[in-house]
Amino acid sequence: MHHRSSLSTALVATFFAAALLPTPVGAVDVLDYCLDHPDQCSLSVHAVTDGWERHLNPDRLHVTASTFKILTLIVYAQAIVDGEIDAERLVAKEDWARFWIGRDGGALARSWEELGSADQVTVDQMMRMMIQESDNASPDWLLHELGSKYFEKVLGRYVDGYHDVPMSIAGSFVSWEGNPDEAEVGRRVLAEYSGADALGYQKEVGFWFRRLGDDEEFTRATRRLTCSNPPWEDPDPGCGGFVGGTTAETRRLHGGYFVQSNSRTYNRLLLGILDETLLPAAVQEVVVRHLEWQLEIPEAAALATRLGTKGGSLSTQNVCNFVAYVELVGTNERLVASVFLQDVPIHLSCEDDIQPFGLLEGLVLEDGFKKELMERLPEEEPHPELIARLETLKRKTRAKGDQLKTKIRVRNIGPVDAEGPFEVWLVVSDDAKVTRKDTALERWVVPFLETDGDRVLKFKRKKLESLEGKYLFVRVDRKKEVAESGEDNDRPWQRLD
Repeated sequence: MHHRSSLSTALVATFFAAALLPTPVGAVDVLDYCLDHPDQCSLSVHAVTDGWERHLNPDRLHVTASTFKILTLIVYAQAIVDGEIDAERLVAKEDWARFWIGRDGGALARSWEELGSADQVTVDQMMRMMIQESDNASPDWLLHELGSKYFEKVLGRYVDGYHDVPMSIAGSFVSWEGNPDEAEVGRRVLAEYSGADALGYQKEVGFWFRRLGDDEEFTRATRRLTCSNPPWEDPDPGCGGFVGGTTAETRRLHGGYFVQSNSRTYNRLLLGILDETLLPAAVQEVVVRHLEWQLEIPEAAALATRLGTKGGSLSTQNVCNFVAYVELVGTNERLVASVFLQDVPIHLSCEDDIQPFGLLEGLVLEDGFKKELMERLPEEEPHPELIARLETLKRKTRAKGDQLKTKIRVRNIGPVDAEGPFEVWLVVSDDAKVTRKDTALERWVVPFLETDGDRVLKFKRKKLESLEGKYLFVRVDRKKEVAESGEDNDRPWQRLD
């Protein structure tokens, strides 16, 4: 997974030095691409000062790549306030990279060099590198220190919309490819889970994450496959042997088996940080200090009083994301923008061909582009958006048959209510497809689901035919009674062991 930094120093300087140029190359390109390929794009723009918004597929879930590190930063800031972490705690460089297995585009090496190649770094320095250089070692370290339950609690307090609880980056990598214990792990994952929405896949990532933390030899073996070594270690002369899946398989993994959110959620989050209405003052101070690091660059500080950004991409260029807020010097104009691109053709580069960052450039540097965007993107016609998640799954094999117990949570993450009634089905299939011949274990009818509302549905049954090797599906609104903005977020499935 190769992330671009939230913005490189050179790129920021170039951006703000170009303030008198015409609309930058990239702004119209991004808009054109999104309008020509709406199935690959989710974007939200909020011209706060001018009082208008425009959206395209704002509720459709997309893989976040490194943009989720803003959420990790918020969790870190809250943990300081709660006394769960000491910002000045010294961490040995080896512990910092405890879960690191490479595949980060050199982010750890840049981070370590930025911090003076020290043997120990503070937790606060690690969090800065997570944002500034998009270091992957730091968020995994913090996830291990605080635990996913703490992450879930904090994000539940501050996220208005939908965002998966962050999973381990390294654990995700090992579930995709380059796994010394299972050469074709990604192919199996694709066959057994629908994506990051599958409870079984989330548990699998957690398993590999723990394995990396507990088994140093496994971690080293994983690094050797790709000749990845921490910058303070000499290369292993016997490294190599990495075998990945096909390009199509890798793109599927990158595009569906990682943390997900949407552009509306990120715009709300960033606006809350910009307006100082989301976070308590002590949490806000920590978040802003790191997220607005670019204001330490003179060219940026000359033109913006507030600037917080984060980008993210995946090495196959299947995912190209950028989220930002800005307040300009002089006019105090405020803008928030979030762009998520997914399934971008392999021959297009996030760096050179389609730069989501270019949308912010155009909005800030050229009034004509703002007018063009307003005219070409119609005002949103809001729709509900239903998603389903299997939160618990317990299966037992008994002499009289299998026992199955589940808890399903159905949510409406759209901006308007879901007028029902609509159905939710729990279905067992012999393969990763659902047909009319498959067994329906349960059917629920949900009459209505308010915006940001949820319903918990429970199932418990004994004396079932053997479920070994079967596939369990949750299907929401299969008759399409609800006019959703999309129909691809509401059918998680997984293979039963």
